[in-house]
Amino acid sequence: MEEKVTAPPQEGQDAVTPTKAVLQVMPKTTFLRNIGIQPAASKRGTNACVQELENELVAEKDQQQFELRLMMW
Repeated sequence: MEEKVTAPPQEGQDAVTPTKAVLQVMPKTTFLRNIGIQPAASKRGTNACVQELENELVAEKDQQQFELRLMMW
């Protein structure tokens, strides 16, 4: 990893940061565990969370539109 960070960048490339070097050497899940982040349990859980957030956003937007209509009366 140190070699990747200290090596001069190739023409047209940015210098490799320590974080980029670690990501190149270690698999993503191992890197996340080593910095104290547990990878998501499954896509299904993530999708449910995304769906819940989208539902909240739609409800908030509907509420704002309703309030705007009331103000226009």
